[in-house]
Amino acid sequence: MGAGSYVFGNAFADIVNKNHPWIRMSVLAGYSSNAGVVEMDARDHKTTIVTSAMAAYWDSVLGNPPFEKKYNTKLVSGGLPVYALWATTDPEIRTVKDFVGKSVAVPPLSQAMGMFDKHFIDYYVSLDKLRLVELKNPQAAAALKDGLIDVALFSLYPSTEGWRPHTDSEELWVTRGKDLFFIPFYHEGMDAASKIMGVSYPKSVVPAGALDPNHPAEPIEAFTVMIGNMVALDDFDDEIAYELTKLLVEKLDVLHTYHMLMGGITRDRIVAAMPVLDSAHPDREIHAGALKYYKEVGLIK
Repeated sequence: MGAGSYVFGNAFADIVNKNHPWIRMSVLAGYSSNAGVVEMDARDHKTTIVTSAMAAYWDSVLGNPPFEKKYNTKLVSGGLPVYALWATTDPEIRTVKDFVGKSVAVPPLSQAMGMFDKHFIDYYVSLDKLRLVELKNPQAAAALKDGLIDVALFSLYPSTEGWRPHTDSEELWVTRGKDLFFIPFYHEGMDAASKIMGVSYPKSVVPAGALDPNHPAEPIEAFTVMIGNMVALDDFDDEIAYELTKLLVEKLDVLHTYHMLMGGITRDRIVAAMPVLDSAHPDREIHAGALKYYKEVGLIK
């Protein structure tokens, strides 16, 4: 589990163990969301559930690297919203069109997120006019901090105590925050990239002054990444999926007391923020047990 997934997993397991009459949940920390899916497949499918980042869910279903096969992964609940912007310390870079001649970090191109970023940039600037550097987000933030690249992704999230930089971007913000300039994830470019990818990527807006009066100075279009999504394989026990979903919805107020990051999980967002690949047919990607509960309480019609 990653940082947000790890916090959610431990908090929810504690809630389950204290409040459910017969389900007991043990938490196993994993190296990453990708590793969690592989580990889930190696264990008892009927009783193993993992928290996963959006891209790991997508790549597991599509069979993209680093996965060596397609997994019949199903969504149980949507997770925590993390908002992504482009960041730079170069005052000459104000729009994506200013990426010409610059070094721009994107996630590995073998994965859905990297390909999406590539198509987004290509909508505005021919890729042969800049240098794409494949780096995972924490390494990209460190490279930008050290002046090794010109542009990297910056992530932030809404919490119970206001907006905060995500773990991946926290050191960059602390050390270089006053020097940072944010560039939007323009929604027009996102629509173009989504059309190429055949996936509906979630759009959002970060409000002015989210981090400080100048960051951002005005509302800015962003890309939403969902982390801490609960996922299971298709043959995960239906009754357990139903009971876990029910408990999560009913105990959201308790969940919010565990960590300020948990404030991003709300009743509406549990379903609305699910990172479905096919927005026209979301029911097909939701686990049957969870879907039964959502329909009972009207969260899904």
